[in-house]
Amino acid sequence: MDEGCLGCRRSVELAEHVRRRFPGVNVHVIYTGEPGGRYAHLVPATPTFILNGRRMSLGNPSPAELEEAIQSALEGAGE
Repeated sequence: MDEGCLGCRRSVELAEHVRRRFPGVNVHVIYTGEPGGRYAHLVPATPTFILNGRRMSLGNPSPAELEEAIQSALEGAGE
């Protein structure tokens, strides 16, 4: 998240949506201004969504797209 980011407020709302919908999933909001960012190399712009260490979306996905990607990742982890 970046202070100058117009879409970041929506990103935080989507993160909260995921926390409610998938309580077993770890959700982290990363602030780009903090030094030593773990995923800085994956974030060319904000907002960026990362799922399982890979860039999932540059920009805010729809709640349905986000849920589908998470569900697919969860199903893939069970294989």
